[in-house]
Amino acid sequence: MEWKDSAILALAHHPILDTKRLRLRPMTLEDLSDYHEYTSDQEVLKYDYYPHQSLAESELSLVKWNLSHPLGRFGIELRENGKLIGNASITLQDAEIVVIGYTLNKDYWRQGFGTELVNALCGLAFGEVAAQAVQARVVSENIASIALLEKCHFKRISENLKAANSRGESCVSYDYERCSNHI
Repeated sequence: MEWKDSAILALAHHPILDTKRLRLRPMTLEDLSDYHEYTSDQEVLKYDYYPHQSLAESELSLVKWNLSHPLGRFGIELRENGKLIGNASITLQDAEIVVIGYTLNKDYWRQGFGTELVNALCGLAFGEVAAQAVQARVVSENIASIALLEKCHFKRISENLKAANSRGESCVSYDYERCSNHI
């Protein structure tokens, strides 16, 4: 079986990941209120897409980007109370590489949740998915995300001087990578 096929099966068999404080799980329409809380926040999304202007816009985004393609997409839930505080993804690439992404409600920044999340995604990627490398792209101005990736043993592998963010705006971005031999 080819790597990508076995990786898809691994994601299908591991829809839920638990860490000490977080549960990464498939999102549902019941998450809409919590999802809208951070997807309508300009500060949270300043390096990504435009904030949602209405609950209806958040609902369409939740369905379009998460519910319609659930493999490798996770809601980030606090285990202590079930609150959705963000979302994350693992996207399969060629050559045994996965790309991760994440968005976290600003009320939960600087509390170690990002480290827990990234390490859980890397654990799945290097474990069951059997990836050789995990990559992430970050806008050069996003100092907190850069620090998080570096704390989780990612190394900068390239700089994109003519990148565009999700809004189509010109920016500089960095590609980061963590190899399986660094776990």
